[in-house]
Amino acid sequence: MIAFLTEGNSDIGMGHYIRCSGIAEKTARSGKDVCFIIPGDADAPPVTDVSFTTYKTGNDGDTGWDIKKACEIIESLPVETLVIDSYRLKSEDFSVLRKKCRCVYLDDLDIFDCDTDAVINFNPGADEKNYLRCDIPGRRIYAGVEYYPLRSEFDGKRKTGISAEVKKVLLTSGSTDPKECIYGILEVIRPEEYRDISFCILKGKYFSDEYSEKLSGLAAGCENVSIIPWGNRISDVMTDFDMLITPGSSMVMEALSLNIPCITYEFAYNHHETVIMLEREGMAASFGKLPCADGTGMMKKIFDEELLYETRLKRSAAYSPSFDGRGLERVVRIILNEE
Repeated sequence: MIAFLTEGNSDIGMGHYIRCSGIAEKTARSGKDVCFIIPGDADAPPVTDVSFTTYKTGNDGDTGWDIKKACEIIESLPVETLVIDSYRLKSEDFSVLRKKCRCVYLDDLDIFDCDTDAVINFNPGADEKNYLRCDIPGRRIYAGVEYYPLRSEFDGKRKTGISAEVKKVLLTSGSTDPKECIYGILEVIRPEEYRDISFCILKGKYFSDEYSEKLSGLAAGCENVSIIPWGNRISDVMTDFDMLITPGSSMVMEALSLNIPCITYEFAYNHHETVIMLEREGMAASFGKLPCADGTGMMKKIFDEELLYETRLKRSAAYSPSFDGRGLERVVRIILNEE
């Protein structure tokens, strides 16, 4: 049995669930039984919708996790390998869980001291040497974007080349947009000045009614702005666009793997490292931390520069060697202890 200990709700977002569900599906195809263990404050339907047995631990303080209950579940199944994808576990939680079974941690925050058997960090620029500063006997490190677990729904959908012109731009913030970044970006860019470009807003699963109405009002006042609903087949949505404006989250990794140029931004602490690294390596431009006072119109200048074919061609040449789309296969081999 392979278990995924992960979480998702309106505060955390759905990135952990989305990532783990793709890995779980691929793992299950290897013949292994798969289940999910989630905390008491998690939103269960996104996991149960993909037909995996799901166990809930109940609440325990401010972390949402009842580790004692999680251990009881692990022992009862029994679990061979536990895949952990959560920012809210305490250091001692890792040690407790590792005593029950083999543990693999998906780390995109560079948490070097987690007591696990293996760590997978798929961030651009992730460095194995950083982990070696913390001496945890027997721990194996897998670092770099070659381990990014691109879900199977993206198989065969990578574009062979970038578009000569940008005709369609997708704006997304993930399942939440607590700082109304999408609205702020469109206010600065002024889509009415780009009549040949269609701007589509991907409405997040947890957008508030008030914010949804605000975006609807913006779209109603501009004929080249539209809104599309959150859905399960994001690969079908993304491949229809020439450019994405997206946070430094899983969606930028997916877009670059599909050879779709991106402009990134950040509004949450776990976006920062990805945004900085992609910009430093010349893979994607960044609007920086939002919301911000953009009195100089820098966002608009960046957007105009990224519309140029020569700029996007240079970006594609920078990211394409790293984003080869085989990360999911590598991650599953690690989970199955075959790597």
